[in-house]
Amino acid sequence: YVLRNPKDCLNSLHYFRGEAKDGWLGNEHGPGSLARYLGGVNAYGSFFDHVSSTNDVIETKLQGRALVVYYEDLKEDLAGGIKR
Repeated sequence: YVLRNPKDCLNSLHYFRGEAKDGWLGNEHGPGSLARYLGGVNAYGSFFDHVSSTNDVIETKLQGRALVVYYEDLKEDLAGGIKR
């Protein structure tokens, strides 16, 4: 499971979405604002709910059969992350 820093996810979401399709023009932080992101108000739901539920599955059903890697670590050392 590749996990990414939530700050980077918010930044990517902001640039991916551009101007909001629902007419919301944003605030000083743009259409991918922190409040909307933290509240899960986007097409993909809450980042934190997703990570929490995935963690529950990894700990209960997959018990040791899943590897969590961080996207940022893979960017720094792809070969080392793959060997892991």
